[in-house]
Amino acid sequence: MVRISSLVTRAALALWLAVATLSVQAQELVSVRVPTAHLRAGPGTDSDVRWQLRQG
Repeated sequence: MVRISSLVTRAALALWLAVATLSVQAQELVSVRVPTAHLRAGPGTDSDVRWQLRQG
């Protein structure tokens, strides 16, 4: 369970950083390997959830 949580946290942080630098058009795809990944307002699980990415 710790490994999945760690992967989700790293993926969310990477996605948060990517969104912070997005232009008007998204040009890359993201693969979600867990049922739901949260994109948060900042790093860490204490930050507000801005988006939820679902598998599939």
